[in-house]
Amino acid sequence: MAARVQHGRMLVRPGFNETAPEGSHGARSDWGLSGRYERTSPSIATGIVKFFRAQDHVRGDECWIGELSPPHLPLNSWGTADLSAWGPEVAHRLRSAFFHEAFHLGRTPSRHLLQLRDRFFANGTAYTVWDGPGRVRPLGQWVSERELVRPDELRSIASQLLETLRAVHRSGALLLGLDFETVWITDEGTLIVCSFGQTTQWLCDVLGAEGAKYAPSCVAPEQRVSGSVRSAATDVFGLCFLLYRLGIGVAPPEPKRGVSVPVPKVAFDSAAHFWGAVQLGLSPLPEERPNSAEKCGELLAQTGVAEPVPEDLESFEERALRLMTFRFARRECPSCGGVLERASPLPRLTCPVCRESKIRLRRFDPASCPVCHEGPVREFQNDSPIKVCPLCRSGLLSFRRGRWSLRVDEARCERCRANFDLFGGWLSPHPDASSEPARPDSEWREFSGRSLRVRVCLACQSQFDSEPDGRWTLIASPKRMPVASQYEEEWLRVASGLSPESGNAVCESCRSDYFLHGGMLTLIEARRDYFGFARHYTGQAVPIEQLPWIGVGKVSSGPGFVCSDCGSEFDDAPAGLRLVQTTNPTLRERTGKVLDLESWHRTAQRLPMRTEEREFESGFDRAMVEAYEQGRLPFGKGRRKRFLWRSPCVRLELRDEELRARSRCRFAVTPDYLEIGTVRRTRIRREEIAGVRLYDDSSLVIERIEGSAVYLQVPTVVLAAKLRSGPREARIGVANLANRLRTWLDEKRLDEPMPRVLRPSKPEAISQ
Repeated sequence: MAARVQHGRMLVRPGFNETAPEGSHGARSDWGLSGRYERTSPSIATGIVKFFRAQDHVRGDECWIGELSPPHLPLNSWGTADLSAWGPEVAHRLRSAFFHEAFHLGRTPSRHLLQLRDRFFANGTAYTVWDGPGRVRPLGQWVSERELVRPDELRSIASQLLETLRAVHRSGALLLGLDFETVWITDEGTLIVCSFGQTTQWLCDVLGAEGAKYAPSCVAPEQRVSGSVRSAATDVFGLCFLLYRLGIGVAPPEPKRGVSVPVPKVAFDSAAHFWGAVQLGLSPLPEERPNSAEKCGELLAQTGVAEPVPEDLESFEERALRLMTFRFARRECPSCGGVLERASPLPRLTCPVCRESKIRLRRFDPASCPVCHEGPVREFQNDSPIKVCPLCRSGLLSFRRGRWSLRVDEARCERCRANFDLFGGWLSPHPDASSEPARPDSEWREFSGRSLRVRVCLACQSQFDSEPDGRWTLIASPKRMPVASQYEEEWLRVASGLSPESGNAVCESCRSDYFLHGGMLTLIEARRDYFGFARHYTGQAVPIEQLPWIGVGKVSSGPGFVCSDCGSEFDDAPAGLRLVQTTNPTLRERTGKVLDLESWHRTAQRLPMRTEEREFESGFDRAMVEAYEQGRLPFGKGRRKRFLWRSPCVRLELRDEELRARSRCRFAVTPDYLEIGTVRRTRIRREEIAGVRLYDDSSLVIERIEGSAVYLQVPTVVLAAKLRSGPREARIGVANLANRLRTWLDEKRLDEPMPRVLRPSKPEAISQ
């Protein structure tokens, strides 16, 4: 790192200062990587990143180092993946995405994530340094060492991964790469997630068919389609995929719409709720999965399968009230009540963030200085003769001809004022400058530690040395720079006043930062998210041909409507509107269906459609009858409210196992007793009744505690009720009366749990 300018002096990078001891070499100290880290263990491959342990000679402890090393690439002379095989622009974007994801994961508070310590460039690639436990092994190796994963171990793994997902999602990121390779386990059973899924996903999208070999095994269906939205539901799929492999022993089959992933009966019977949640998380459509780690955790932790709750009278009445006031505007969104806008595709390369200006490529000037941004930078060969002073290691040598000869034989350093004699390719310092002996140019250059290729700014005199792996290292500078050694693409952006990770394109209006390459556009950063594009697509490569529709919020490339508030999308269809995507859980169930706008509004509000109103009325009547049977609805209005039942009836008697009519009378039920008869009435108190049943499903049998029974035939009557939605009637018969009497008897038994001896009432008179 360059030091700060003090008293007008230009200070240089440590190891190149002007006070280097006599006879010492200026070569940088090197323990392997960045002059600081010494490798101490073999590599653990985790997709496009390799991890290994290293000794940090500055802190004096061990750490993890992640090396960006995609497989299937040729190796360079340092044994690392040659990223330049994809071109300098892709290599730069891949390094930047790797650093960005490492920074984001490194600051996410979670005990299951490594903590970022350092990052640097070396050996033609990028490295990250992490704090974390030393004794770990990949989850795949842990599984291979045991016969099966116990249920308690599976639940522990699920709990720890859910905790990790919650932390990552709260920070605004996604993992997108849970796999046997990217999840480690310590000897104590703690999981460590080291996934660079977003960087891997970007590489797969940019490379197209070639990138498929870099995709992890647990990719969700939407990860295979460029331009599709990836969300928390995508990570839920990866989690459930991993749990299925752990619990069943094989990878789940390709998910199909409308068909649950099969689970062996033995496993399902042992934990039906758990595997039911896994099946739900493996649904092919993101809308069908749990939309958050919290929701997935609730489903996995359930102790039983929730039974569907039947609709009661209150829910029917509430829907009837809303149906009476049902209205909707012509362009009102069924999902959120916002405005449905007719989507028009953006012109080619129009910024999808602001939808106003064009995206243009940036022009980088290779001659611009990254330090002062003013002076031109010139490159020269530090050889025959050398151009940099070997004593102070930063001053430039000026040459002059000898007094008595036309050849160049004298050199003077513009910085330390040291004088040299030059003869026959040898350079000899004057005795007043140094006692070093004369050496040829190549030895002096090795002595100074400077490179063969040197760049110098003619304005601020900053100097850069070339590194064998393509980096340029800042050696001398009038001001401190955050990073002293970077590749050409990073320095070009710094020279333009940008961050090293900036893209190669920008919006002329909102200044959103983009990377444009090979027909794919990647949004790197947006200062403001006007229409929600940045929330869903930052860091994701989108095909340019799909951008006009995706930029206006449409996933499908067809005419239709998009809600500017919630993003719900509808396509035009001959018979109405086809739902493409929505955030409304009620509407999600009908994704892909075609309905008219009124029907979509009725569906979103859980109201019956016009064709379903007859069925709704029948259900309303059934709910009224059930409410009456349960004692939540009175028998009638006015004076009839004090009765549980009141109607004419036919008194029956059982002779030779056959019921015969005996007499016509009236039958009434009050909260305290039954009353049978017209002139001579018989009352049976509730305490005297043992039970109620039906005879041949047509006659009511009232069994008394004393052992006798009363047989009645009651007609179907009209149940009238005044509800909030208005007066309503329903027909009830003997079966409904029997259920109401059972409820009536149960209410008394709950009031008086202790039985008592009752005196039978006076036997009823039987007329001959």
